[in-house]
Amino acid sequence: MQQQASISRIYCLLFLSLEPLTALAGAYYAYFYPSSYLNLTFPGAPFNFLPDRLPPSVDIVLKQLSNLYLLFAFNEFVVLRMAAQAHPGATKVATMWGMEWRIVDSRVWRAVLTGMLIADLGHLWSVRSLGSAVYYDVGSWNKMAWGNVGIVYAGMLARICFLSGLGVRKVEDINGGEKKRR
Repeated sequence: MQQQASISRIYCLLFLSLEPLTALAGAYYAYFYPSSYLNLTFPGAPFNFLPDRLPPSVDIVLKQLSNLYLLFAFNEFVVLRMAAQAHPGATKVATMWGMEWRIVDSRVWRAVLTGMLIADLGHLWSVRSLGSAVYYDVGSWNKMAWGNVGIVYAGMLARICFLSGLGVRKVEDINGGEKKRR
């Protein structure tokens, strides 16, 4: 059963623009600057990865990571956008870029954002070997830590809010036609 919902403007900005752009940046750096990517991920490591001197296995893993960042960006920029529809005359929906947005199938958004929330948890778990301070010592974060932890925290919070119904209003059940509020 398809369900329509109106969404907060912040979700449009975050999920349809900002997060896909940050994922593209991650893909770009993991693919084209793998040594810098690794050195920033693990500052102070007893080794230093030199450009053009990466073991093939490490290079392959970073290319695969880049590919997953591209999938992340695609899911938000394309899939979520396809599950939303601009309605010029719609009322009480998010207005952004001169258009009013309504989710045509909120189940798609919920499914994609649930999968991304699971990925966020896995992403945070993956940096545990840097020590527990990586999760809370904001003053020691470099730009990679901001991407690996800070931006992930923000995305997780937004996904949890969305999945909890904050800033999401059911407009109607398309198949049943009944009006509901959440």
